[in-house]
Amino acid sequence: MIEVESLNEIKNFINENNYKKICLYLLSISNYSADTDEYRSTLELVYNIYFEKFHKYIDAMRVAIKIGNPLYIKQTFIKCEDPVTKKQLAFILSNEGIFLDEEDTSIKLDTDTL
Repeated sequence: MIEVESLNEIKNFINENNYKKICLYLLSISNYSADTDEYRSTLELVYNIYFEKFHKYIDAMRVAIKIGNPLYIKQTFIKCEDPVTKKQLAFILSNEGIFLDEEDTSIKLDTDTL
């Protein structure tokens, strides 16, 4: 699919059993892309697989940071509803030196999970 430039059609063949391997493969080959547009489109495909199809927010955040798209970073953080996962996302962002606006950081502290 890469050779015939129909990589977006891979979404039709991804399922719960194979998405991890496919995403890791796509992330690996993205480093060998011929141009910036191909690199970015491959990473955006991986981001969409993680974010939209399987709701793997931590993996999606890592790809969003690699892409460098503030919109993807913000929507990944906002969409996540699990407080523990949201805290992990906050730690990932702080480690990368990325800060969100106050209205985006709706982390409710729960003393039971601390």
